[in-house]
Amino acid sequence: MKQYRSITGIGLTLLFALAAVPLFSQDYSLFGEIDMEGCYARTPGAEASNSLDYTLGIEANHRLEYDTFTFIARHRAELDRRETIEHELYEAYIDYHLSDRLELAAGKQRIPWGRGIAFFPTDTLHPSHTREDVEGFTGLSLVLIPNLNTQLTGVVDFTDPLSASNDITDNETNEDFYNDLKYALYASIVAGKADMALSMVYLRDQTLRPGFGISYDIAGYIITSECALEFSHAVEYPDESINGFETDSESAPQLLASAGLSRTFFPAAHPDVSMMFAEEYLYAGTGYSKDERTDYVSLIGSYTGEEPSVDYLGRHYLFSLASFEYYQHVRLELSSYISLADHSAYWSAKGTLLAVANMDLNLQGEMLTGSSRTEFGSQKASKGDWRLTLESVIHF
Repeated sequence: MKQYRSITGIGLTLLFALAAVPLFSQDYSLFGEIDMEGCYARTPGAEASNSLDYTLGIEANHRLEYDTFTFIARHRAELDRRETIEHELYEAYIDYHLSDRLELAAGKQRIPWGRGIAFFPTDTLHPSHTREDVEGFTGLSLVLIPNLNTQLTGVVDFTDPLSASNDITDNETNEDFYNDLKYALYASIVAGKADMALSMVYLRDQTLRPGFGISYDIAGYIITSECALEFSHAVEYPDESINGFETDSESAPQLLASAGLSRTFFPAAHPDVSMMFAEEYLYAGTGYSKDERTDYVSLIGSYTGEEPSVDYLGRHYLFSLASFEYYQHVRLELSSYISLADHSAYWSAKGTLLAVANMDLNLQGEMLTGSSRTEFGSQKASKGDWRLTLESVIHF
């Protein structure tokens, strides 16, 4: 709670302060969106009843340009039907231009690493993020651009030690502050039709995680592949004394690998029409073999009388996307995230009216299906859950 109040206070202070900065800056720009959303959720047979909810939100992006540095901020305030106001600061950092090819950034920032479509194993700072994630990290980043085809980035991430410092009392000190710092390196290289990425993240006594990714254009089809190995990541059984199972502090490296294919079509007879199809598979293992995983699930089930409600020992996900857009008029999108381990899934169908200037009207239907052993299934309140959302978005 202390950390939430601190972040909220900083965000609100920033919001009011930025109202005056255009008077003092050399070049100030503001853009964002105001959204009004109404949502009906159906949860038949569950403890929670069907619900009707609404929210009013505003997201603002600020950019201040000076001769040698730029200040960038992005935040969102939201009011729900309970008249509760929530504020979240996504980004707030200073980008200092050391030279034409070298930049130093400090503050809360978002660096979209990775070559994937929906899953990004080479993203060493946000390894589990999907297309919807927006949260940044707090730290320092140094970007070197030797030429048009190469970019090198180094990062020191202060997020974890700062969070730990917020939780201690005034008379305590965070002795592990420097031990909790995360270090990351990233290289982006373009060679012909190949776009490659090399990454590395290190957190003392916890994580060593190298990664490699590549995307390649073959006749308009974009093939992507990424993989990462996480060392020094001990995945432990809940009780190391059960049935002779022993926890090894040096567990096998954890593999994360994804492969995808996407294509955007522009029919020659209809230049204002575009269609996109994408598929991507993710494997996120734990270092345990298939037999060990089976024994573990059976063992826990024998003690609890049922299988574990959430099974994180090995993940196989499939992302699918199909979209159709008639420029400046309408966009239709179908997407899904499926856990192949238990066939639980998230399904989404979304239609957007684009004909009104500076405004989008969205109608989206969402459903969660399957059992409850992995993320999507465990989010269900009951069988047959679905949600219908009507939203208007005004861009400014």
